[in-house]
Amino acid sequence: MPDAPSAAPRRPEKQFRLREIESSEIPQAADLLTRFGPSRLARAMDQVVSASGARSYAAVRESELLGIGVIDGKVDVEGAIAVRLAVDGAERGIGVGTAIARRIREHLSEHPTFLYSLKLRDDAAVGRRFAEQHGMTLASHNLGWSWDLTRAPGVENLALRTAQRANVTTRIGSFDQERELLEPLLISALKGMPTPTNRPLKLSEALRHLGTDNVVIVADISGRPVGLTVLHAGTSSSSWVTQFTGVIEYCRGRGIARALKMASFQFASAQGGKQMSTYNDSRNASIIALNKQIGMVPDVGYWTFVSN
Repeated sequence: MPDAPSAAPRRPEKQFRLREIESSEIPQAADLLTRFGPSRLARAMDQVVSASGARSYAAVRESELLGIGVIDGKVDVEGAIAVRLAVDGAERGIGVGTAIARRIREHLSEHPTFLYSLKLRDDAAVGRRFAEQHGMTLASHNLGWSWDLTRAPGVENLALRTAQRANVTTRIGSFDQERELLEPLLISALKGMPTPTNRPLKLSEALRHLGTDNVVIVADISGRPVGLTVLHAGTSSSSWVTQFTGVIEYCRGRGIARALKMASFQFASAQGGKQMSTYNDSRNASIIALNKQIGMVPDVGYWTFVSN
């Protein structure tokens, strides 16, 4: 009896290849970095992937994008070059992340004079082990916090009361139009703020990081700005993220940060927002205490690792 014809060998599901990302894949890569990376990095990921000077490594199986690694082309606000890596949750455990990490390490070894940072969500301990196995050192832990904007229909009155107690008025500001007023405030507000690299935050880097298209809310005393908060819409119009909240040194401890928080909640709620998120270094005791006082609840944060 003749042997039955053997079926063509099936390619192992884990087989994939690495290459530079193609322009048509940028939206998918941005989505991967949004869904499987730190939430605060979700905004404008398409711009991150396609930025001038950035290097990217795409893990693909046929036309399917399994993972993405990106090395930024510029130094970030913390004085490091950011490394971003995300693998589709359904494709983990087959070597995708390891293959991308090896390529990234090869590039880093060719440019040893720079400091690099990698941020990973802290909802999976395996992510931390993965980073440390690939030569990254844990530098800081940013705690995630969220606030349900739908639970407080009286947020407008709450914002007004907290502003009155702090003896401030809050308003929408602009880095572009009020540079001379807001730059000294930002310089003072940045003092003492912990960073993963333990380097003081520079004004130019902070301005670039915060951007000019975000919403800036300013707290004034007698027309003089003494505090500000910066926020933007998240992955949808119903989610908002606070990037930064700071108060000038000599006005701290007066409730101004609380007033700014409430003003940001009011603004986001008025735009149809349902949730506000923020992230704070675990060493920033004062802002963490404030988050707890105003009823924010713990949420997914992220680790920052460095390699030099």
